[in-house]
Amino acid sequence: MRIEKFMYVGKGLLQNTNIMRSLILLVILALMVASYWPTFLSLNSVWVKLDESYSHGYLIAFLVVFYLFQEVRTISEDRRFKWLGAIALIFFEVVWLMGDATQTILIAQISFPLILFSIICTVWGWGVARATLPLVAILFFSIPIWDVFTHTLRTATATIVQSIVDVIGIPAYFDGFKIEVPAGVIEIASSCAGLNYFVIGNAFAAIYAYQNYLHFRQFALCTLAASLIAIIANWVRVLILVLVGYYSDMQHSLMQDHANFGWLVFGVALVPMLIAFRWISSGVQSKVRSQNTINSIASCQDYARYFALAMLIPIVPLLRILISIEGDGAYTVNPSIKPNISMSQYVYSDWQHGYKGFDHEFAWNGIIEQEEVQVRVVTYEKQEQGRELISEYNALSSEHPVVDHGKIVLASGKSLKMAQIALPDSNLMVVWAYNIGGMSSTFGITAKLQQFISLFRGRQDASVIMLSIRCEEDCEKEKEDLVKHRYGAVLQTVFDGISIINRK
Repeated sequence: MRIEKFMYVGKGLLQNTNIMRSLILLVILALMVASYWPTFLSLNSVWVKLDESYSHGYLIAFLVVFYLFQEVRTISEDRRFKWLGAIALIFFEVVWLMGDATQTILIAQISFPLILFSIICTVWGWGVARATLPLVAILFFSIPIWDVFTHTLRTATATIVQSIVDVIGIPAYFDGFKIEVPAGVIEIASSCAGLNYFVIGNAFAAIYAYQNYLHFRQFALCTLAASLIAIIANWVRVLILVLVGYYSDMQHSLMQDHANFGWLVFGVALVPMLIAFRWISSGVQSKVRSQNTINSIASCQDYARYFALAMLIPIVPLLRILISIEGDGAYTVNPSIKPNISMSQYVYSDWQHGYKGFDHEFAWNGIIEQEEVQVRVVTYEKQEQGRELISEYNALSSEHPVVDHGKIVLASGKSLKMAQIALPDSNLMVVWAYNIGGMSSTFGITAKLQQFISLFRGRQDASVIMLSIRCEEDCEKEKEDLVKHRYGAVLQTVFDGISIINRK
């Protein structure tokens, strides 16, 4: 009886298309979070920061998932473009792999919703995918791609507030983003640029457009209205803080804690924002999304196919793990110079490079081709987020000015970069190049691509090789000698003579 009852319940579930569609989507979402866990953690790290630009991330994700379940349960399967969805899925998974392998975290994050859209198209076809496309687009408002507007919004805020303060007649001196009033200084920090209001306002407009089936033109007008109202709300917030700071001699509690006040101002701004949305959508007849309701019951073979297609999600992440395991332990990073080069190991004290998080550092000095040179090699055995060679935090020097002097090309075709480092009592000319998995580069983007390629070659090491020459005066003579290849033999000997790894 129990077996028969179990079979009866199972048959009922299989015949309930809504439940099975929801179950399949739940499996897809769970597989995505598990397979791309590092990317999800990177998004979580910005979503949990309250009062920051993307603290609304979980709210956006919840709303998108809620509407996804609705769309998946109501739109019938459309077999068109399924093959195209599968191709797109593999493509965006490879894009994710490139971002993850090169620690370009933003690329990995951008590919996350695109992978979701591709798998929906692969499993249920173009009809369902087209209906969920606006939802996937809304997800981008929770991804930190909008930071490029921070400086523009910050500058606009400072300019407008200064203009209004001048008109009011309050004695205030503006120095960039600092506002000096008689009782103290108010700074328009990056977090005060209004980016959070700008992003949330646009996300609100996108959700409103989706719920009301608006045309693209109406949606564009809603986002424009949301952007303007959100930006103006931030101007009002900063202006009020300046006025409160001036009239209270910087003693009011808002001067220390004004985050909640900002959200109060934005909450008030939502009222005119919603009025603008309703006015924009009332003037034009809204487009009604076609509801091609499911009218057939999928077979067991269909469900098996759906789950099998969902298994495409973890393929590339598993490949990434297998490649990493195979690459680990295949070599030891131990830079060495060819025996015929007469150099001795040393510690060079008057120049500290600006590379951080590396695993090893090696240094030599000596005479090559009658020239006294110093060579330093900084190596990363395996790069990871926060410990990568190509980073905005890494530089030839973090303590002394660095002047770029362009590039030279050796007779072998290898390119090297030249830079001058100004020490307190002398100058150094440094010739350098990256060595990524045995491949040479001087350009950051090229080095990132080489890092991706070296992943499949079983190598994850990355190094920067730096050869320094002490200048007689201002390094002009040394630069001229380098350009005219008078140091060609020295550079050729060093940069072709250094072995980065020892194979096991």
